[in-house]
Amino acid sequence: MLRSKMIALLTGCLIIGAILGFFGGFYTYKIYPQVHAMKVAQAAQARLSGELRHGTITSMGVDTVAIKVTQGPADIGKTLALRANPNTTIQVGSIVLNRSGEPVDLTKWYKVGDTVDMLTRDDLMMDAIFRPLKQGEEPVETIQQSQAPTARK
Repeated sequence: MLRSKMIALLTGCLIIGAILGFFGGFYTYKIYPQVHAMKVAQAAQARLSGELRHGTITSMGVDTVAIKVTQGPADIGKTLALRANPNTTIQVGSIVLNRSGEPVDLTKWYKVGDTVDMLTRDDLMMDAIFRPLKQGEEPVETIQQSQAPTARK
């Protein structure tokens, strides 16, 4: 009698342990990573929405742009003068036009009146500048195509 109760108790503990182990592993390897990734994505989205400005270029130089902000966190209606640095990403359409560390010349790709989106920092530096392709404009040559090595004979 005592022996059969002990076997039943050990079997019950084994089953409960297996169930708890399964659900613990399921939470640890399936549920928690999804919840954590969602929290990280929400924090990144909040940070990016605070850095994104949308507007029209009112004046520009080789590495400076003044835009009248139409969408942004708190600058709507203001004109901001922003500077580019060698690490600023320049994009037209889906093509990135520069490499990190290269000198920036914004006048090649942008002009007064263009509507642009910019990622900016608090110190009024641009991290990225983007404009869509204009009506009838062809995509420009990519960095990889212009810098591709030629085959030797």
